[in-house]
Amino acid sequence: MYRLLVLLFCVLVSISYADEIYKYVDKDGNVVYSGTPPENADDVESLQSAPEASADELKAARERQQKLQAYIDESASDRIRREAAKQHARSAATPAPNPLPSIPPVTGP
Repeated sequence: MYRLLVLLFCVLVSISYADEIYKYVDKDGNVVYSGTPPENADDVESLQSAPEASADELKAARERQQKLQAYIDESASDRIRREAAKQHARSAATPAPNPLPSIPPVTGP
């Protein structure tokens, strides 16, 4: 299952960068995706790549990314502050151990 997902991801990424993608079945019955059409294939399907994003779409995507990053940074800072407050509360509630053992007083000669 993992290999199939990796293969699908690679195909989708390659489709987004290629001008034209060809899909066909080779002589062994395997589905093949390629950037060049095969020489001797009966059923070749040409897949269209996604259109390029406009300048406005890119700007909107960058703004969404910046907002998301700001939210992530703020959430991380809040979590760090909460953890520090919890640690401080724990250390204030627990008295520090006495580093020296109790020594009885010396009496008489």
